[in-house]
Amino acid sequence: MNSESSQAEHLLIVDDFVNHIIRSGCLLVRQGETYQLYSEEAETLEFSSKKPFHFAADIAESEFRQRLRSLISVRKLDAVQEFDLQRQFLTLRNTDDKAVLKMELLTTLNRQILLLKPVRGYEKALKQITMQLIAMKAESCEGNLPQVLLTLSDYQISNYSLRPQLNLPQDILARDAVAEISLTMLSVARQNEMGILHHCEDTEYLHDYRVCLRKVRSLVSLLKGVFPQAVFLELKKRLGLLAGKTNKLRDLDVYLLKQDDYQARLPDNLRDGLPAMFSDFSLQQKRARRAVKTWLQSEAYASEMNAITGIFRDVGTLPETELSHQSLQTLIKKKSRKCFRKIGEMGVLIAPETEDEEVHELRKECKKFRYLLDFFGPLLQHDKVPEMAARLRKLQNTLGKFNDYSVQQDALMQYLEAGKRGDDLAKSIGALILILAQAQQLQREKVELRFADFYSPETKALADQLFQ
Repeated sequence: MNSESSQAEHLLIVDDFVNHIIRSGCLLVRQGETYQLYSEEAETLEFSSKKPFHFAADIAESEFRQRLRSLISVRKLDAVQEFDLQRQFLTLRNTDDKAVLKMELLTTLNRQILLLKPVRGYEKALKQITMQLIAMKAESCEGNLPQVLLTLSDYQISNYSLRPQLNLPQDILARDAVAEISLTMLSVARQNEMGILHHCEDTEYLHDYRVCLRKVRSLVSLLKGVFPQAVFLELKKRLGLLAGKTNKLRDLDVYLLKQDDYQARLPDNLRDGLPAMFSDFSLQQKRARRAVKTWLQSEAYASEMNAITGIFRDVGTLPETELSHQSLQTLIKKKSRKCFRKIGEMGVLIAPETEDEEVHELRKECKKFRYLLDFFGPLLQHDKVPEMAARLRKLQNTLGKFNDYSVQQDALMQYLEAGKRGDDLAKSIGALILILAQAQQLQREKVELRFADFYSPETKALADQLFQ
């Protein structure tokens, strides 16, 4: 066996808060000015940058940027782990001095792994060496450098998830389930607070925070009967206050994220007014960020959170209601049947002349049904729950796009009417509103088709299986 060469490296593993890159089976490693994006299924891509970059949008258009964007979307990148690595390249040769196996001995402070690289035509040598290493209880593997580097780094992947495993017992009572789920989702929401405070340019921290609050609000409303009326109204008020404090900032985040999309939708001669609008949005965003940061660090915020979590932790001390001690499984099946039936009743009335508001109400009812499936699907003990969720998701996607275009038009119109705007800006916004209205109409035309696909005889039969 010959030692061909060796080298020492200082490596940084780069990923976002959720570890989207690692969870996708990839690994982004930085050494000096060089970034290498490893993948189990695609070739390794390289990119050089004198300064660390934090967003895919920060670098020039390239295959590297495209793949990175597909992994992290708009999330911020940071070095999540650094370590020193010694690499020794070895070659095993036969009596004819032909290379039969390539190896790479990777060594860190705490462990050592032998990476085996088979040579075509000499698979027998690979098998023999592998058996010997197993007998010696040596740590080795074939290929898969991303996983090896991750193992050597001793990095612990984040367990953060917007859909945490709840593992509710089958016999759990309804009120206890609402309390447990709510406390879990509030804990996930609070994991985003430091990101909002110190990495606010990553707008997904606020997005996830708001999603968690919205799930809790929806859950409390869906199963409001498990609480005394006064307690339900208090929770509704307090949770609404928390969400409302971040509405303005989230709206501005969304508009600024759509900057490239808006530019692309307009012809060149109608884009001149957009920079002024986005500059204004950027200033408003800075002010809104300061307000949200002040709120999150205030005693009032801590008091609200403590009050809400206190109610959920002490549900055992609340007066009983008709539903509080009902079997959760029985209640969820009843709620799901009712929700599915209501979606059907609303959807069959949708026609070309139906008012937009009625379409929005259908969207809200679909969201309620989705939350029931997300939270309580496992309790139904049926392997068809994911199929129902997938069917619903297709309808929701169309309804969601329809709603987004409507909200964007309203916001742009309000901005246009809020103050004196120059001619270029007025023309740009006017054209953009018209284009968004056309896009909304396209989604509107799809609503009836998507609903028919969802509320089909097959889906009705599936609902009967799940919720009987």
